[in-house]
Amino acid sequence: MNPHILFIAPSAYTLSGLATWLDYLLPGLKQLGWRTTLGLVEGTRYHRVADYLAVHPCESAIAITCKTGTPQGRRWAVQRAIQEYSPDIVVTVNIPDAIAATAELRSRGETQAKIVMTCHGIQEDLFADMKLFKNSLDAVVCTNKLACKLAEDYSSLDKSSVFYAPCGAPTRPLTPRKSEKTFKIIFVGRLEQQQKRVHDLPAILENLSSQQIPFHLKIVGTGPEEIRLRDRLSQFINSGEVSFLGHVPSHELWEKAYFQADALLMPSCWETGPIVIWEAMAWGVAVVSSRYVGSGLEGALKNDENCLMFDVGDCAAASQQIIRLYQDQDLSQRIKQSGWETINKKYSHPVSVQQWNKIFEQILTTSASTILPVNIDSGSLNNRLDKLLGKANAERIRIWLERTGPSCDPGGEWPHSWSDKQTSQRENEFWNIAQQLDRLE
Repeated sequence: MNPHILFIAPSAYTLSGLATWLDYLLPGLKQLGWRTTLGLVEGTRYHRVADYLAVHPCESAIAITCKTGTPQGRRWAVQRAIQEYSPDIVVTVNIPDAIAATAELRSRGETQAKIVMTCHGIQEDLFADMKLFKNSLDAVVCTNKLACKLAEDYSSLDKSSVFYAPCGAPTRPLTPRKSEKTFKIIFVGRLEQQQKRVHDLPAILENLSSQQIPFHLKIVGTGPEEIRLRDRLSQFINSGEVSFLGHVPSHELWEKAYFQADALLMPSCWETGPIVIWEAMAWGVAVVSSRYVGSGLEGALKNDENCLMFDVGDCAAASQQIIRLYQDQDLSQRIKQSGWETINKKYSHPVSVQQWNKIFEQILTTSASTILPVNIDSGSLNNRLDKLLGKANAERIRIWLERTGPSCDPGGEWPHSWSDKQTSQRENEFWNIAQQLDRLE
């Protein structure tokens, strides 16, 4: 029988790059002979499998349901799925409870599944989790070369257990486009400030307007900063120079966003791809991007070759790069051609799937390491029912009484990491290390 991979992922985020990655990776691996199951975690409020599948259909999806909202309940939910589906590899995507649950079963001899953590972000808590779980993991797979280096240097993982596999984009033939008077710009991503720096957009547009550059910006995505961003861009919205498209399903992005676009604008602080840059390049759209943390060691973006770049937060420089594209058609065509070639060589769907396939094959054939489980509940008991009955019995009572957990956000319902209480000192140390490593390209 073909080897089986169980992916365990959040269901609360239908707009994320993680969902886009899973959309093409699972069918791609299936074509190469793997059996794949997508285990979507489910809660009572935010992680809703039906809502996720309405946007990202998957024929092999299952629900991993925990309604009590407790660590014990989450681990039991994962363990039930592992015991029912008997995977050869468990791949976790920002669900640390899945690592803990699988490691418990492995330590008791109740599964032989290899345990793999994937890393799709450059965030301190993710790498703190790697360090926490280093003895519970067979491998870590990162989608960015800086992330691989951080896994070794910051998380102290052995180099032999760290793998690199990039995300990919769909490709299409590169076709020339007729230039128009209005320069068409797109922004695609979550509307938030800390990573995506969406509040750089008004300053960039004000610079373009002051230099009388005719433009239209389409903003694709939603997020916590949307209302404030709309307010700051109100003059451009009223003039017809900015439009918000909201969430656009991935299969409609070409027609509604990338088609006829002259440039993708990416002002981010950090990225591990991002997939939207690979999509833009693959579909013949010039990229104007910040030198975000993650772009250095990766080495994919080459200023004045396959994109135009500016320093993070330098809105004046971003505007000037857009103006260069607007004024120089030869430069624009050269950037588009080189970007398209970059994706077809390194970041297409087939290239990405083959790399993930190669890594999973290697992990599957490597001798299993000794697994040491990590128990986040090893401290004092805070819940009265836990104190009275013990965690396992208390959880059985909650399930029988159909108790649900307290109101919380998606990360409280199913935590994204177990190391999310970092101090500012630790956060600063992490970013200093990340920035220094990323300059070593």
